[in-house]
Amino acid sequence: MSLEEQAEPPRGNRILDALPPQEYERLLPTLSPVSMELKRLLLEPGKAIDTIFFPVSAVVSLLTTMDDGSTVEVATVGNEGIVGVPVFLGAQAMSARDLYQVQVPGQVVAMEAGAFLQSTRRDPLRGLVQRYAQALFSQVTQQVACNGLHSVEERCSRWMLLTHDRVGSDEFPLTQEF
Repeated sequence: MSLEEQAEPPRGNRILDALPPQEYERLLPTLSPVSMELKRLLLEPGKAIDTIFFPVSAVVSLLTTMDDGSTVEVATVGNEGIVGVPVFLGAQAMSARDLYQVQVPGQVVAMEAGAFLQSTRRDPLRGLVQRYAQALFSQVTQQVACNGLHSVEERCSRWMLLTHDRVGSDEFPLTQEF
């Protein structure tokens, strides 16, 4: 993870961009632009959640580890969301099986978890995060249903469409490992 030399974090995360200008300006000192490389682990199983990430051009997978050690993607987070929602819901650490891993390299905006919690004590950020948490829950349930019911081709098509929407480009890196 490397900090970029920028005057301020890049715009493009829909949650941060939805804040009124004065609220965004208030948060600005707590936000840091970061470049993320492919497969970077942002939040690891059982470890403390010290940093919240707002993807701008990166796409991050929420993976669940199975008993045999394999992982299954249960959600993706792009410029519409936040990596670190469990902190908002009261958790201090990731569950023992879940992790967030970068699947499309790019920019994120990082915020210390304590500053994030303090900022979510009042609207408008609290309301935006509440709505996003509900959307993430809906995405997880949809992903589970799709994984159980649809063919590999249909699941791949869905993944590519969701990734396209989050990257905002017709081109993005893709490997057979995701």
